[in-house]
Amino acid sequence: MLLESLQRHHQGLLGCAASSSQVTAWRDEYRTMSGALAECITTYEDATAWSVVFEFELPFEGGRRPDVVVLAGETIAVLEFKGDIALPVAYFDQVKAYARDLADYHAASHDKLVVPILVSTASETRAHIDHEVNVERPDTLAGRLLDVAEGGRISLAPWLAADYAPLPTLVDAARRIFANAPLPHVRRALSARVPETVDLVARLIAEARETGCRRLVLLTGVPGAGKTLVGLRVVYEKSGLGADATFLSGNGPLVKVLQDALSSRVFVRDLHKFILDYGLSDRVPTQHV
Repeated sequence: MLLESLQRHHQGLLGCAASSSQVTAWRDEYRTMSGALAECITTYEDATAWSVVFEFELPFEGGRRPDVVVLAGETIAVLEFKGDIALPVAYFDQVKAYARDLADYHAASHDKLVVPILVSTASETRAHIDHEVNVERPDTLAGRLLDVAEGGRISLAPWLAADYAPLPTLVDAARRIFANAPLPHVRRALSARVPETVDLVARLIAEARETGCRRLVLLTGVPGAGKTLVGLRVVYEKSGLGADATFLSGNGPLVKVLQDALSSRVFVRDLHKFILDYGLSDRVPTQHV
């Protein structure tokens, strides 16, 4: 049943069938998790209320998925399974990034302890902590889950449905960076009536909020006229106090350049990933601009 569900999800997400190696990996992960959780339950009765999620899609990440997430009481354990004897730094960076993105951008995970765990199925691996990541074997996984679990319970359905919501500290930092960072290749467009255009768009947004209507604003101009700057300034400066607006572009390299220049992904996102999150599901974006 689980394998069938994972295969359908994989087909719907990526448009192709899961490989035989992927199906085998899911089967092995399920076997490992079943044994670890059974061991946890014999030691800690409250573990019967834990939830386990396979292949959870991180918000706004275009299909990036940790192998398994365990909602262990009030703790969120993020598990990535690897079969290599040698564990390269990239594996540690991968699971840490999953944990960080949940803690920083997933609304239902903000106030929780999020723990990255790298599960090595190679028998030669010893349990230890490296690069701030817990490294476990299948036979030591239960002990680690029990160690990090906290009392209480995270309700599964609301956690799964929670929105992309950057931490307020990240939103504030993004605004400060935009206000102070040198962006000469973008800011040179001031001569093209950019400030007046930004103010006009801001007024249209305010009017739409007051009247409860929707507006489509089409901005045209020759290359270099400042269209990108107008969009960025509206999102960073004029859209309210929260992260209720986002700058979307289907130009992947542009998105990467802007995210790097601004040292933030809070307000600049890839349009294709946005569509994967919202256009192909019943979910409604929290952003209004």
